[in-house]
Amino acid sequence: MRRFLISSAAVLALCAAAPVAMAQAAAPASAPAPAQSEDARLNAFFDQAFQERIALSPQQMTGLGLKTDYDKLDDVSDAAAERALALQESQLARMKAEALNGGLTKYRTAACMHQLGGGSCMVRASSDGYRFQFLGGTPGWETMNRKPTVETQIMVSPDGTRVENVIYNGAPR
Repeated sequence: MRRFLISSAAVLALCAAAPVAMAQAAAPASAPAPAQSEDARLNAFFDQAFQERIALSPQQMTGLGLKTDYDKLDDVSDAAAERALALQESQLARMKAEALNGGLTKYRTAACMHQLGGGSCMVRASSDGYRFQFLGGTPGWETMNRKPTVETQIMVSPDGTRVENVIYNGAPR
């Protein structure tokens, strides 16, 4: 339960910070379209992260007025807490990689990083934390069958709250 509350607080903090980050990054009305596009992509990222998070909580969805899983209660088992932690870890690793590689207008992670817990991109879980290894490239690189331009390895803390180490971020090996 404690992990669920910590991960919920982290996601809500990210969502609460989005308007501030967007306001700080906002340009005058005559700004070029790429800045507006970056704001839209950032907003879409936070929206997706929020949707992924609330999908783990039928009660939170009900509280928001959503009718999905309206007849269910939250799973308060240890397994559910592990799923919530895995989601938090993969979202953190994905955000860090996108920030390292020029933002959402220039870089997107592999599809596995958009799966619960990082899917096949999470290559190791230990008491030291969680290691993710994944490819990335320009937006649409996977759907357009382009080659990836970046390989990233990131270690996330055992509690999923911070990036411990960027092991590698460079050309695919």
